[in-house]
Amino acid sequence: MNILIIGQCTLHWGRMEFGNIGNYYILEALIRQVHRQFPGFSLRTTMQLSDLFCRDERIECLPM
Repeated sequence: MNILIIGQCTLHWGRMEFGNIGNYYILEALIRQVHRQFPGFSLRTTMQLSDLFCRDERIECLPM
C-alpha cells in the first residue's frame, strides 16, 4: 500500500530542512511515526525534501 503526505510546499528542493526548521521538526516526527505504525508501506510526499533525507527516511519525493 501507499501513503501520500501532502502539505506546505516550497519552491526549492531541500528547503524544508534548511529554511523552514519548525515545520521540518514536525514532518520528521510524523514520517518516523508513520513508518512505525505502517511498516512495509510505501511513503511518498509532494514536499520538497533533500535527497539525503528521502534516502535516510525511505520516502519518495514526487515533483509538483
